[in-house]
Amino acid sequence: MAQIKAFNGIRYSEQYKEDMAKLTAPPYDVISEQQQKALYDIHPYNVIRLEYGLTQGDDEADNRYTRAAAYLEQWLRDGVLVQDKSPAIYVYQQSFALDDGRRLTRTGFISLVKLEEFSKGVVLPHEYTLSKPKTDRLNLMRACKANFSQIFSLYEDSDAKVSRILEDIIRQPADMDFVDGEGISNKLWSICDQDAIKAIQHAMSDKQLFIADGHHRYETALNFRDEMRMITGKSDGEQPFDYVMMMMVAMEDPGLVILPTHRIIKNIKDLDKDTLLNDISSEFDVQALNVCSCEVSTVIEQHETDEMPFFVYYDGRRFYALQLKSWADVDKALPDKPRAYKQLDVSVLHSLIIDRLLKIDEYSAAQQTYITYTRDISEAVEAVKDGDAQLAFILRPTKIEQVKAVALAGEKMPQKSTYFYPKLLTGLVIYKF
Repeated sequence: MAQIKAFNGIRYSEQYKEDMAKLTAPPYDVISEQQQKALYDIHPYNVIRLEYGLTQGDDEADNRYTRAAAYLEQWLRDGVLVQDKSPAIYVYQQSFALDDGRRLTRTGFISLVKLEEFSKGVVLPHEYTLSKPKTDRLNLMRACKANFSQIFSLYEDSDAKVSRILEDIIRQPADMDFVDGEGISNKLWSICDQDAIKAIQHAMSDKQLFIADGHHRYETALNFRDEMRMITGKSDGEQPFDYVMMMMVAMEDPGLVILPTHRIIKNIKDLDKDTLLNDISSEFDVQALNVCSCEVSTVIEQHETDEMPFFVYYDGRRFYALQLKSWADVDKALPDKPRAYKQLDVSVLHSLIIDRLLKIDEYSAAQQTYITYTRDISEAVEAVKDGDAQLAFILRPTKIEQVKAVALAGEKMPQKSTYFYPKLLTGLVIYKF
């Protein structure tokens, strides 16, 4: 199964230890244009220049990818970045607070993982990918020959073999310990002890990996590997490009959190919302809720049940809970999909309402012309109240067990079905081929 390998990671040098909050960045795919510019301004050595550089009159000879490669080499020459002398596996821990006041800690480890096609069942996806992000990531990989951010994957650890090894490590002082701009505590330890590395490799040798975040980067790494095999003629499976940097977290970890991703609907021409609600009621029991006396999130907590998968809010005053009348309607709408897929709230919502009634197909949803996404209920509600959107669908979070079941069924979820929180920071450790 999964082949784990230690590596000589590249990290910011000791002199920048106190600046890590200003040097790291969120994953490229959640960074807005405004945030991208802010990260440039916060520190001249912020990793944004490597991972997701600004376009500045780019041409074939001078572009965001060539500049990233130049920055990487310059920072290595100047000692801004330093490569570890010994191969290591890195333990990464994040402590964070949720909106409900709970404070959780999520612990995993970063290592290299041998690239395998999805068909082999070693690494399994749960999301569809788009061609544009993969082209962007491939251009960056070609130019820099490096992974700046980790793919985030899950594995089963019911016997806690791996967790016990990591627990021994985190009792020691961390190599890196800082609070980022989101108030999240980030700690990193390096494991250089060969016995500990071998113990992790052995414990992971029978594991399947389920990609949580980073589907585009994983598929890009596969494409880059195949490209390099053609160029070099080396296909023994043990070249640097045969591996990718990955963060792995046990499914049983108490800090593993998936937040819901709500749908904001806009720009639907001639939308009659009362007619829509009447159409919805043919397949759902529709319950009107009073939102005048309390927050929307509180209303959801009071009314949410297994039979009431999601809610619709519109006109700034009307809020309804929707309960599916019969699973036969889902079976009819999704005849070729496995049961695990049909039981997802997002599958029910998209197949019976967003696609069938609102006529927003998969392609349109990906383009985000008529639908945008947020994990913040208040943002969704305010968009409707302010008239920026026509209505919002409020969903429950997808469960870890559902992610696993869909992946094992060989299926992929609708877009934006999961939001793993918090996101992994980019810039803690770099893998250079």
